[in-house]
Amino acid sequence: MTSKNTNATLTLTTVSRVDDVQKNTFTYPAHFYRKKDTYYVTFEGEELNIITIKQNEVRLSKPHSNTTLCFEQGFEHVSNYMTPAGKMSVSVFTHKLLNMFHDERRIFIKYRLDFGGSMITENDITIKIQEN
Repeated sequence: MTSKNTNATLTLTTVSRVDDVQKNTFTYPAHFYRKKDTYYVTFEGEELNIITIKQNEVRLSKPHSNTTLCFEQGFEHVSNYMTPAGKMSVSVFTHKLLNMFHDERRIFIKYRLDFGGSMITENDITIKIQEN
């Protein structure tokens, strides 16, 4: 793949476990490109989202709300997360990161979110890109 900006369809499938299991699938028009060893995916949900994909790390950024979640297998990353109630500190511990983006345009992440010790959720997210 060249470094050109490619039109695509992004499918996010999320599974969240708190008291029960909630599964959601979202589909967005997206663009992606590669620069050196890093892929960048941009899409508009409620705001601009940027997914930065490296071999062992995936970042989901929302630049307008100054939010970034970092997923790196076996590591915990702390950041701020903007909610309707305001900014909260969130800890992300990634149990598993399967990066198959280069060959299959797919990523699977299993992680735990800890919102300031007040709520902990176990989550999975699958990110799929299909070129248009």
